[in-house]
Amino acid sequence: MTLLSVIVPVYKNEKYLTRCIQSIQNQSFTDFELILVIDGSPAGFPGCAQEICLDFAQKDSRIRVIIQENQGVTAARLRGLKESTGRYISFVDSDDWLEPEMYRRMIQPALKYKTDMVLCDFFLSFPKKEKPFYQPLIPGFYDKERLLKEIYPSMLFSQGKDFRRVTPALWSKLFLRETALNNLSAVPASLSFGEDLALTYPALLDSRSIFVLDKECLYHYRQHPSSVMAGYKKDFLSKIFLLCDYLQRASDSKGVYDLSEQILGNLCYFAVHSLFNETLDPVKRKDLKSFAASLCEDSRVREAIERTDLSRFFYFYKKLTRFIEEKRLGTILFICRFYPLIVRLLKQVL
Repeated sequence: MTLLSVIVPVYKNEKYLTRCIQSIQNQSFTDFELILVIDGSPAGFPGCAQEICLDFAQKDSRIRVIIQENQGVTAARLRGLKESTGRYISFVDSDDWLEPEMYRRMIQPALKYKTDMVLCDFFLSFPKKEKPFYQPLIPGFYDKERLLKEIYPSMLFSQGKDFRRVTPALWSKLFLRETALNNLSAVPASLSFGEDLALTYPALLDSRSIFVLDKECLYHYRQHPSSVMAGYKKDFLSKIFLLCDYLQRASDSKGVYDLSEQILGNLCYFAVHSLFNETLDPVKRKDLKSFAASLCEDSRVREAIERTDLSRFFYFYKKLTRFIEEKRLGTILFICRFYPLIVRLLKQVL
């Protein structure tokens, strides 16, 4: 048994994969296994992801390669997790990379305090620059009492200036294996949006204690200009409802802290994004008026807006959410007309 298992789902990303793997190999902490789960990535050509992974595995006994048909990132993570032997688990995205000290810095407090999770900060890595991202958390050790008082009330949705006080990203966290396995196994295969949220927040509810590092950016989260604001997501609103339903079930079943109001806050936020999502597809854009009208009338969205304090929302989100509440269809459509242009401009700047 090793102390740490690092799990990397792999689908294409040949351009960035080598740097990702090498950054894990070159960690100052060495008691780990690296599990590369090739999730149906195209193979059979020189330099394909499968060839890259197998080549690394031949040269480094710490690396194992699992090849499976494409099932999505959650299934790939779960497959790697079930075959892992480490006491702690780390998930890495195959286009990102790590600081050499990341695992040494995270393992130390995990062992010292016997925590279920360790959290670090990270860099947003754009092609031309990097920007550190610091979570608005007081660093140090949190036992269950502190989690109940200081983390749970605003981890998923904050009425303050920070949307979420705990980022959902898996890659900035170290998980106790049992905590990760119990919660990842419960995520339904049908969930294809918000996969990180579906593990991070239920795992935090299960945690007896966590440790937050002191403003240490140890992970580089690559920002692709081609995916700024993401591409069009089919049935996005239905996927939002599925995620919120799952989070509510997890909150109810654990009985540790009621996340209902925070989940509704997220629903408000995602409702705005569902409008923008429709503008990203030329065909759907033609029917934006019909979608916006149905969104304004949706009972779940209206309940979420009614029960959420929007006073601390970012100004733009607050205004657009109010327009949805007031059913100001013309204003909504006018704003959404400019969203594709904003995306194109951001891609050029980044």
